[in-house]
Amino acid sequence: MTTDLDKLEQVAKAATPGPWERAPVEYWGEVRTAIQHPKEKGVDPVVEPGFCCETQYEISDNNASFIAEASPSTVLELIERVRDYENVIREFAMNGMDVETLEHAAQVMEKWKK
Repeated sequence: MTTDLDKLEQVAKAATPGPWERAPVEYWGEVRTAIQHPKEKGVDPVVEPGFCCETQYEISDNNASFIAEASPSTVLELIERVRDYENVIREFAMNGMDVETLEHAAQVMEKWKK
């Protein structure tokens, strides 16, 4: 599988930034899980269960948690992280284990240390 980071970045930048959250919504007296942006509380959820393409479905708690965590801000951070590591690998390929490349690799590792 090849991921197009440029396309993914473009889509993430165009979307409502996170964080998003799981939110209970009530449909005809039944509480279900939806995905909602905190700034839009009280408005229709971003992703909600119900009728889609003439098929009724419910978002599972696991899927709702994943969608909420994979907000645009999270995706953009992951893209930046991948690009940083790709640059370090490229530097190793071109320069080998020289001091500057090792120092840059250490800086990247420190930046993403959590």
